[in-house]
Amino acid sequence: MKSRSSSLLLWLLIIYIFALPFNGFSLLNIGNRGLLRVDWLGAGLLVGSVILGLLTKRVELRPSPNSKFVFIYILIATLSSINLWNSKMVRLLDFGTKYLQLIIVALVFFVLVFLELNDEDMKKVLRAWFLSSFLQSVYGLYQLVGRPLNLPFTTLELTNTSVARFGIQSYRTFSGFSQISGFFKEPGWLGIYLLSSVILFGVIILNKQDTKVLFSSRPRNWVIWGTQIVAMLLTGSLGALGFFVVALVVMTLFRAIPRSKMINYFILIVFLMGLAIPILQVLQIGYWDFIQVRLWGLYYNMLDPYGTPEVTSYQNRLDNSLRALDVWVKHPVLGVGLNQIRYSDWQYVEEEQTGGASVNNGWATLLAELGVMGFIAILLLVGATINQLRLLARQFADDDWWHVLLVSMMWVVLIEAVSTLTTFNLMIHPLRWFTLAFANLLIIEARKRVKKMPVEVASADQKTLMAPSATPAANITFGK
Repeated sequence: MKSRSSSLLLWLLIIYIFALPFNGFSLLNIGNRGLLRVDWLGAGLLVGSVILGLLTKRVELRPSPNSKFVFIYILIATLSSINLWNSKMVRLLDFGTKYLQLIIVALVFFVLVFLELNDEDMKKVLRAWFLSSFLQSVYGLYQLVGRPLNLPFTTLELTNTSVARFGIQSYRTFSGFSQISGFFKEPGWLGIYLLSSVILFGVIILNKQDTKVLFSSRPRNWVIWGTQIVAMLLTGSLGALGFFVVALVVMTLFRAIPRSKMINYFILIVFLMGLAIPILQVLQIGYWDFIQVRLWGLYYNMLDPYGTPEVTSYQNRLDNSLRALDVWVKHPVLGVGLNQIRYSDWQYVEEEQTGGASVNNGWATLLAELGVMGFIAILLLVGATINQLRLLARQFADDDWWHVLLVSMMWVVLIEAVSTLTTFNLMIHPLRWFTLAFANLLIIEARKRVKKMPVEVASADQKTLMAPSATPAANITFGK
């Protein structure tokens, strides 16, 4: 690849990373459909530049070993359209909109692996992700103070109203505390977005590799990372909070995070929260009151789902997930079609519905809309990516930043897959697909570096690593 072409693609990738959180905004709408979404523009520039590079032979063809699973997934989504014969135009439009989104995120997946990044370029991409998350966090902290005071620009009207029915950000307010949402539609989306960043860079920072990967100043890295943790907690998202706690515990058990240091960090977090909660109370920001109400509400919802006021979405999510599975049982192979579950009443009567609640469970939605075939395709893509990251991490020394990066990325892919149980539509969401695409780019770049290792350094697993694909192994070691 020529140097100028490589530099252009690198900066377009960085622009795309900063554009991703702005998927609720578009430059041209027809009805409630955003036709020129900000993240689509970033993706279009990136994809177009790679295609032009291939045509002019400035970019070399470099397919990902897991691209076949993406092709299969697209094929299954295409075949699911057979359920739309003789359907009304609105259903065809909804299928076409989501199918276009799938094609866009798949193209990003395909072209991202064409980027040949040296170590310095890889660090620039990681810093861009780090700073993009920091930007969302800082704006979220402004919302924390500004929303109760009705300051300007604390609540944004989304120009892409297809991601919010009324085209405006939604959040809860309780006892002076207003959930923060950054530039996202709702607080839960910001929470899950920051969760991935907190885990990715947390593993790097806690293993003391941040000065090699991020900024040379360790205190600066801690401040940026700590701001993301605070913002994630202030979203008030129980899903993000729960997955964060579980991830810390599990990653410590599997040694992705040094056990000797984790107790100290836990004590520090508890101490800081002990200081922060009284300060918030003095400022009449009832964050702790809000969390208590939601936790008790979740507890009582689980004990008596229909006998208590709804203060959490637990029962609604559970009911919708079970109903989505009921739809899948009736259409097990190819499902009801991409983005078509909203037109099915929960007993699946063949008639058009004007509304339809979101299932809030990506895996249940996937089963209902694309059947077991689509489910298996995504499961293979995620499983193979995790396994290849795991195997490649073994090829690098424990104190090598590539080892830590591969381990941290493996955990991000795994936790994003699990967290999809409480979020909706993430099997075609650009944030999730960027994670998968970047993980596969890491796989290709890590294999290049393994090939350059001296023969006596490379392990006996190298033959397996160089194979076109690797399937998930039974015995998985997630840390060092």
